Amino acid sequence: MEKFAFTDEYEIRATPKMLLPYLATPSGLLAWFAEDVTPASSDKNELDIVWDSTHHQARLTVNKSIGLVRYQFGGLQQVGQEPSYLEFKIGYSELTGTSFLRITDFSEMNHLAELQSLWEGLISKLKTAVGDRALARA
Repeated sequence: MEKFAFTDEYEIRATPKMLLPYLATPSGLLAWFAEDVTPASSDKNELDIVWDSTHHQARLTVNKSIGLVRYQFGGLQQVGQEPSYLEFKIGYSELTGTSFLRITDFSEMNHLAELQSLWEGLISKLKTAVGDRALARA
């Protein structure tokens, strides 16, 4: 099946240092993104992420303190097919003191309206978790 790249950007009133643990750690992801997140092996970068009561194997492939986090999902890929991934990139405005979280969701899900609704709901949970109550309702 062909994959689709959904990319969107969200404003969050939090510093990148405050936001990064919510994107790059199992406990952070558990606060807003998934029903459960546990290490899948002794390798701390291998995770079992549960959402909609379904287990998804993920590998943290990029974790940079500059605000770039990427998870690769799934096991074996068809020859020539790029694996599904989820990427978070944090930008920051010194002028406004807000972060901008760019999300790229590269997967087989290609329904734009559903993806927008899904990510708006998740970002609302993230804003609440980091204490951005004013924007959580936006």
